[in-house]
Amino acid sequence: AVKDIKQGEKFTPENVRVIRPAFGLPPKYYEEVLGRIASKDIEAQTPLSFGACGMDLKDRKVRNAREEDSKAIWQIRNDPKICVLSGNPDPIPYEKHAKWFTQKYFSGAGDNVCKVLESGGNAIGYCRFDKQEDGGFRASVAVDPKFQGQGLGSFLLREALQQMSEGKFSAEILKGNEASQKLFKKMGFVVH
Repeated sequence: AVKDIKQGEKFTPENVRVIRPAFGLPPKYYEEVLGRIASKDIEAQTPLSFGACGMDLKDRKVRNAREEDSKAIWQIRNDPKICVLSGNPDPIPYEKHAKWFTQKYFSGAGDNVCKVLESGGNAIGYCRFDKQEDGGFRASVAVDPKFQGQGLGSFLLREALQQMSEGKFSAEILKGNEASQKLFKKMGFVVH
């Protein structure tokens, strides 16, 4: 914080900035912080924390996706850092995604499951389990790039698999996606 910030006040470019070296949030969270509300009083020159910015990930949970999660999941999926690692690197129009999402997970036609990683009331990741012809499920995981590097992919996949309780699971991972390969190996998947 470059100025005193009162609890309930919005973070703006006038009261916060990236200063290095420091002990606050990594610079990659700057854009995410802007517009959020301070959860407590913060004195000038105090490094920001996730908790002070309403971004404390301790309240994270994995739950079943809801239809209203469609837009957040679409935004994560269409992030350029996610697109490049998916089987289809092109952005998908929202209307097409919304129709697909509803049909795939909420029409009652099929055993497909989508789980959401939620923190602070926001969907910040998802894990899909799409039913395959052999009766198993193909897993797909994505975490909003703003929240990557904190073990959330592992948390999401582990919790989602536990909630699924049983079944045969597989994943198709692009060769260049080392983070996903590492994640799925860590969770006991065999990577070919």
